Amino acid sequence: MVGNLLITGLPGIGKTTLIQRTLEQFPSLEIGGFYTTEISNNGSRLGFTIHDVRGKNGILAHVRNNSSERVGPYGVDVEEIDKIAVASLKAAMGKTDLLVIDEIGTMELCSQAFRKIVLQALDSSTPVLGTLQRSSNPFLERIKSRPDLRILSVTERNRESMKRELLEEVGRIIQQAQQSRSRT
Repeated sequence: MVGNLLITGLPGIGKTTLIQRTLEQFPSLEIGGFYTTEISNNGSRLGFTIHDVRGKNGILAHVRNNSSERVGPYGVDVEEIDKIAVASLKAAMGKTDLLVIDEIGTMELCSQAFRKIVLQALDSSTPVLGTLQRSSNPFLERIKSRPDLRILSVTERNRESMKRELLEEVGRIIQQAQQSRSRT
């Protein structure tokens, strides 16, 4: 039974926007988790912000952060990942209708606590809707091989049709989770 849904695609293709638009169609849904947004100035990407769905936010990575954890030109703030992403998932697991994990990517994977909570979230009774980096490493391959996971790949060509498919899939995994909880 597929209970978790991850979206993959090229950077900037609209994965986060697709999730946000889908969730707008479920206004009564209790959601936990986090999402990331780009920090830019005059068209130049400077870094990324991390947001708890309940409103708490911080700087995930920035070109001016001199952290020893680096992804390209960005210094990654592992403490912010733990304080916002990890904490939001811990607080929501088993207590909400859906967990949002945007994104399971190189920056977030700098945190060992994040890796651990992602696996716990995917194993939990709460369905996960998230984004997954396209590149490959052993941790990402472990996630991709899960039998309880469906991965949708968004492209410029299928982005419009993906909206409808994602809406249907989210409705399905939520209904499955609710039916499973009512049986126990």
